[in-house]
Amino acid sequence: MSESLHAHYKKAAFFTRALQNKFGDHSISILEIGCSNGENLAFKIAAENKSVTGVDIHLPSIQYAENKKNKNCRFICKNIFELSIEVKYDAVILSDILEHIEYPSRLLEKSLELLKDDGLLLICIPNGFGLYEIENFILKKLYIPQIIAKIKPPKISIELPYNHDSGHIQFFTEKYIKNLLKNAGFRILSQQNGGFLGGFLTDYLARKLRLVEPLLRLVDYLPSHAASTWYFICSKK
Repeated sequence: MSESLHAHYKKAAFFTRALQNKFGDHSISILEIGCSNGENLAFKIAAENKSVTGVDIHLPSIQYAENKKNKNCRFICKNIFELSIEVKYDAVILSDILEHIEYPSRLLEKSLELLKDDGLLLICIPNGFGLYEIENFILKKLYIPQIIAKIKPPKISIELPYNHDSGHIQFFTEKYIKNLLKNAGFRILSQQNGGFLGGFLTDYLARKLRLVEPLLRLVDYLPSHAASTWYFICSKK
């Protein structure tokens, strides 16, 4: 799996550095909420000898992740609000999950309960009014994906399990997510731009033209509103 404008490898590297800077080589417990099939983040962080627990409600994704038999990972198919708060974690990860749920503030409050007092909350969240959302909105209105699929049907491949029924229902501004974090009891320690563009068309062209890495480096120097996703490192207040 190669890097795309969605920047999953960049995100994993950013989170891994944050964990290393905070905890060094000490053994720590990491909880990823909404881990999906584990490919986007859990397995990448586990490759750095970190212990990761992934939780998701989508059974096929969890079954796939479990079948990978990664010694540094364990996966639980469960609603996060049913998870006991008796066990606390050194780090809680919310990677591209808050935009999929009805009450993001409740999930942030639950994350606070699951986090140790000196722990880190690591977040990746889409810019709800950024270039990615604008591009996808225009392309869908023009039926471009359907037209391309008819002209050039996609190659048959084994698709990874993924909860396609869970689309974006929240569209965050930078100010809104910062207020949510503050009200939930978190302090933002660091913020960085993540993905850039990344809709159906621009991601395809960037891959073909081998521009993914240059564009992901470029977005680090652009204003935050130009990024398609943001990364946040947070602590308890």
